[in-house]
Amino acid sequence: MAEDQELIALVEQRFADLAERIDESRNETRQRLDGIETETRQRFDRLEGQVRQNGVEIEALRGDVRQVAERVATLDEKLERFRIDSERQFDEMRAMIHLSYGQLEKRLVTLECRCDDLEARLTALEAGRN
Repeated sequence: MAEDQELIALVEQRFADLAERIDESRNETRQRLDGIETETRQRFDRLEGQVRQNGVEIEALRGDVRQVAERVATLDEKLERFRIDSERQFDEMRAMIHLSYGQLEKRLVTLECRCDDLEARLTALEAGRN
């Protein structure tokens, strides 16, 4: 029975040693997990801050895009008005040139007729002198 008592004491000592090693391992694992949890929480906090900042920047960009779109629409309207006005002015200029061309053509024909008359008279005068 003494041997049984020694065997029991040895087994109990082994279990106690094993329990102590398990506790140490558990404490070590808990410390590591606590460190990982703290680091992960810090990373998530930084990430959340960055996400919020990105959201603010995105909203600002959306506002900028809206302003650019409004300005482009305004420029499109101005360009269309300019095109219509230029086309009207071109049509007016074409009409004035056409009218002026007609008047110049009429004057040229008149001058050519007068020139022909003067040449005929000159020829008749020269023939009468000879």
